[in-house]
Formats: sequence, structure tokens, C-alpha cells
Amino acid sequence: MAASIIYLNIVDPVGLGIEHEKPAYHIWTELKKKYERQDEMHVHQADTKLRSARFDPSITTIEEHKKTMKNHLKELRNLGGSCLDSQCCLIVIASMPKSWRDLLINVKGISSDDVFIHLHQVYDNKKEDEEDARQCSQVRALIAQEMASFHSANTVSAPKKDHPTCTNPNCPPRRHRTHTIEKCWAPGGGNEGGGPKKAETAVTQTANYASDGGNHTIMELFDLCTYTHFVYPTP
Repeated sequence: MAASIIYLNIVDPVGLGIEHEKPAYHIWTELKKKYERQDEMHVHQADTKLRSARFDPSITTIEEHKKTMKNHLKELRNLGGSCLDSQCCLIVIASMPKSWRDLLINVKGISSDDVFIHLHQVYDNKKEDEEDARQCSQVRALIAQEMASFHSANTVSAPKKDHPTCTNPNCPPRRHRTHTIEKCWAPGGGNEGGGPKKAETAVTQTANYASDGGNHTIMELFDLCTYTHFVYPTP
């Protein structure tokens, strides 16, 4: 009779492996062992979840992490697990990033609430340092950009002017960079003989006087070739 009552009050007796032919005390003992094993498994899972929780400042805040840790602790205790407040303090400190360990050596207070208050202060200080570093980085980047622009503006060379160049071989070398062959006055140039007459005369006189000192008359070879001796007729 008792075995039938227990069997009928089970939702899925076949799935749980309950044998209806066994005595009532045997069925009850098996059920207790089965559920005790399940409770132990759930407690172990909740304890593992609490101890493996980690705080990542890049994706969450300290308030959200505190809420997560409180929920894990509540779940563990509701399942019958045991976790003292002193143990909870150590678990919370261990969940912090490794870069924070030097700041958590002397945690103020003895309760988990005191630990979270201290962690909140550390978190706020970290955020202020990160914001200061970000602003300093922006200022340095702007200064570097301005310096680069200033340096670039001062080092830009003036565009080189294209000087004309004469390719006439008869043009004096000192005048090659003053004109083109089209405007050249020298023989073979595009403006041959177009120079000032006074300049040509001065140059010719200067050459004659420099070569002879002005003592003799300089005659051109052409004049000598066309010279004809004139003989006066005899009376």
C-alpha cells in the first residue's frame, strides 16, 4: 500500500528507475539518495560558479560585478551550500584583475560589504587615471600634429624658376642662361644681328685697341684680298 502511494506520487517513476515491486522503504531510500546526489551536484556547480567569476573592467562595471557575486552567493546558500562572509571576502578579492593586486594588499574592513566599498574606490581611481591618460594622449597627438604642420610649412621650398637656356654654339657662355636660341643675337641665333649697335661698336673698338694698343690701323683680311695697286700713268 505505501509503495503504491509513493509510486503514484512520482511524476516519472520509470525515468527515475523506480521499481514498483520493491518494498516502500527501499523505494524511499533510493529516492533520498538520488536527490541528495543531485543537491550535492547543484551545490558544487553553484560554488564553482561563485569562485570562477572574474571582473573585467573593459566590459562591465564594479556595480554589475557586485550584483553578480551576490546572486552567485545567494544561489549557493539556497541550495544548502555553506560560504562564510570571510570566505566571501577572499573570493571577491580573488575575482579582481591581476593588475589590481598591489592595490588590494591592505583592504579596509572585515566584511564583504567593506571589501566592495574599497573595490569601488579603487575602480573610481582607475577610471580617473584612464581618463587622464586618454586626455594627455589626445593633447600629445594634437601637439605633434601642429608641430608637423608647422615644420612642413616652413620647409616647403619656393618653386624653382625655369631659366631659359641658349643652345647656340656661337653664343658666349656667360649669356647662355639669359635667353633662348630664338632670341640670340649671335651668329646662328634666331635674332642674329639684332643686338644694340652701340654695344657691337664698343666691343669692336675695345678688341682693336686691346690687340694693338691703338698704334696701328687694323685691317680686315677681306680688305687685303680686294686691294688693287694703282699706278699713275706717265706723262
